[in-house]
Amino acid sequence: MRLVAKVKIEHTDLGGSFVKPQSAKDVEVALEHCERGGGVVLSVGLKPRPLVLPVAPPVALYGSRVHEGQLGLKFMRVKANPWDTASKCIQLSISGADPEALTLLRDRVNRVLLKHAGVGSGGSGSGGAGAPASGKPGVKPGLKQNRRPLAPRSLNTMGGAAGGPAPSSSGWGGGSVISLRSGPGGGVGPAASGFSLGAAAGSRAALASSAESSAAAVGGGEDLAALSDEQQRALQLVQSGRSIFFTGCAGTGKSLLLRHILRVLPRDTTFVTGTTGLAACHLGGTTINSFAGIGRAEGSLEALMRSAARGESLQRWRATTHLIIDEVSMMDGRLFDALEHVARKVRGSNAPFGGIQLILSGDFHQLPPVAKGKDAASQRKFCFEAESWARCVHECCFLSKVFRQADNEFVEMLARIRSGDCPRDKLSHLLRTCQRPLPVEDGILPTKLYTHREDVDALNAQQLRALPGEARRFVAQDAGSPDVLAAACPARRTLDLKVGAQVMLIRNISHRQGLVNGARGVVERFSESQNLPVVRFASGKVLTIGRERWTVASGGRLAAQRVQLPLDLAWATTVHKSQGMTLDRAEVSLEKAFEPGMAYVALSRVKSLDGLRILGSIAPQALRADAKVVAFYRKLRERQLAALGLDPAQFKTIY
Repeated sequence: MRLVAKVKIEHTDLGGSFVKPQSAKDVEVALEHCERGGGVVLSVGLKPRPLVLPVAPPVALYGSRVHEGQLGLKFMRVKANPWDTASKCIQLSISGADPEALTLLRDRVNRVLLKHAGVGSGGSGSGGAGAPASGKPGVKPGLKQNRRPLAPRSLNTMGGAAGGPAPSSSGWGGGSVISLRSGPGGGVGPAASGFSLGAAAGSRAALASSAESSAAAVGGGEDLAALSDEQQRALQLVQSGRSIFFTGCAGTGKSLLLRHILRVLPRDTTFVTGTTGLAACHLGGTTINSFAGIGRAEGSLEALMRSAARGESLQRWRATTHLIIDEVSMMDGRLFDALEHVARKVRGSNAPFGGIQLILSGDFHQLPPVAKGKDAASQRKFCFEAESWARCVHECCFLSKVFRQADNEFVEMLARIRSGDCPRDKLSHLLRTCQRPLPVEDGILPTKLYTHREDVDALNAQQLRALPGEARRFVAQDAGSPDVLAAACPARRTLDLKVGAQVMLIRNISHRQGLVNGARGVVERFSESQNLPVVRFASGKVLTIGRERWTVASGGRLAAQRVQLPLDLAWATTVHKSQGMTLDRAEVSLEKAFEPGMAYVALSRVKSLDGLRILGSIAPQALRADAKVVAFYRKLRERQLAALGLDPAQFKTIY
């Protein structure tokens, strides 16, 4: 395939010396088979001599702005010219290209790299990972899945294996990173599809060099919005070495702040984790349990110590300087204390958390730690109740500026629902106002938010069946553990679509264009060249959606990877899954709500009351706020105001 674009090429030798960049306009870029020796090459038609780059690991690929006609590729360890005596790193930036042609180029490069990685490329149509097959829902085409274990990944989600094996003879670090980014609600690196496939190839050289590939992915790509003053203060605290917990209402930019923080931390010794598989997958990281090497965290403290002090778990603990835990509000305080004890023991340090700087994020007013058993909810212990919390967390920052909603009255009402003290008359007014049908002028129906998964699946299946024509089935290209993918990856194993299907993005693709996690649209057609869905979004943008890649780590190894469309059916989704999303319109059903925080999470997904409809009543427990959480935020507010020399009694800000 060929396209014409503006290109910029930067050469760097392996020692890091910079070579003058080269730029040119109206250059032909072609992906073609090499006549000598086989393989696939990317030919860049420079004058007087074209640049020919082999498409083989290790390669980093940045695709977050492909819909704007921009794509970046970084080729590690290549000899671009006959006179080159040593390998170089070459970064190719393509801009001003046709977005659909660029999407096709990106996807074909992905498929070539997957083949090098030893992952099968079954399917039909255009072939390759996730290629669609026509047929009825429930009929699986003959795509053979590769179930082999994946090669070891680095000790770190951010970079090479710091503190791990000695460098190889090539001079590269001993670790590997498969992906820096995985999805909706934020990411480690700039590229929605950025990844390195060196490790999956299985060779020692590939494992070593892909660490550099991952580091490249962190450095550029996605444009991030500027930080507010309070966000900037939190970032400065992190840079000063303070362990920090930053929190705030829904829509206050916690994910944005986290992405800025990731850009300033050392890549080799920063580990990114989440309390749930879904939160971890969004960041391209691992669950905190997996990082710690403690499995399901069952058994005595001594048993957890023995598990954490083995092999790669021990290496991770000792290599870590910075530990990020997203959605820490869903972690039980007893587990936090156990992790703090393990950190001190395995690192041989009596400093809080063994001397690791903590960056914690979450909102205790949203979904709480999972409670098991009949009386477990009453025994729930929040992280801030942990004995070690006060000595481990030096600073707590509350982000007060809400970016998602502009209506001050709506913001205040959400804040009162969040804290569990919304007056009955205001709640009655909200129910009366929001029980009318929402307009459907653009053909995109409001997404229904349910508290139970079975209600979501039933409605989505029913609505898809009601559409005319045959469904096109997109089958993911998977490798590794199916159970891990089922539990942690937001992308489905199989996705059935038809023209007219209501869909939503499940990862950030382009913040500039509003193509973020939760952006909704309708499938208008399927592209002729690749049979990919062409989606018209609520913003009016019409785009061809290509495949993206997710990775899930477990115990310091790449446990699974999935290549699939970043879409899900959007007639309905669960309240739990909607956490972190921004929806333009939603119909919320909370009659079956079963825990505190559910009403706040569901109602705060929309930007304004104009986009909200409440179906039926709201279960009382969904409107409750835990008294311990209310007290925690009240004290946090008082401390922050006192630090500014202000009297808390003079302010009515609701936390």
